[in-house]
Amino acid sequence: MRIGTGYDIHRLIPTVKMEKIPVGGVEIPCYYRVQAHSDGDVLVHALIDACLGALALGDIGQWFPDTAKEHQDRKSLEFLRPVLQELKKLGYRVNQMDSTL
Repeated sequence: MRIGTGYDIHRLIPTVKMEKIPVGGVEIPCYYRVQAHSDGDVLVHALIDACLGALALGDIGQWFPDTAKEHQDRKSLEFLRPVLQELKKLGYRVNQMDSTL
């Protein structure tokens, strides 16, 4: 068993019109937008960092750099898939997740 800790933070920008903020892949309506290179899903980003950290595989910034144009506005759940595939390839799986938002 391996245990990883993930952390993520993004600035929330107030808006005058209703926007949607992704949290765990769920779009939450609100009057803010997330300042981020991708969609800024803090829950998914933290989960990715926890998975990578548990196996000493780097972090989300190494796997999906914010300097790469192909990651601009990309959905965070798309980042999670290859990470989970790598865990499976190495014989691991996510058994439990706990989070604080």
